[in-house]
Amino acid sequence: MDQLKLLMDYTTFHIGFYLTFATIGVALIKLNITRFGVLWPSFLGLLFAGIAGGVIGSSIPLYQTFDRFTADDLGFLTMKIAKFETWALIEHAGFWFAILWGIMVIVFTDPTSVDKAIRKHK
Repeated sequence: MDQLKLLMDYTTFHIGFYLTFATIGVALIKLNITRFGVLWPSFLGLLFAGIAGGVIGSSIPLYQTFDRFTADDLGFLTMKIAKFETWALIEHAGFWFAILWGIMVIVFTDPTSVDKAIRKHK
């Protein structure tokens, strides 16, 4: 039961992280520092991470033991799709893809666009 509680805390923290990074992406677009057309792969990664995290988090209350949780297929609605390890892999892969894509966008962003956005919103 302790493992399930720790996993719930971990998953909840991660979902909050995904929402924070998505908000940062929206701010970069709204400030005209970058465009949605450049950043959409990052949003897609966060979407996959959030869905997988949601499946994990919403499944935890249904189980009494971590061993049973990891043994069963998890999913949403009435669909049992994959085991915990697969959902965790999708969550982490989506997150790291989103972060690395976002870093790449920032590294290759024209610094003058950042200066213009700062001046415009002073």
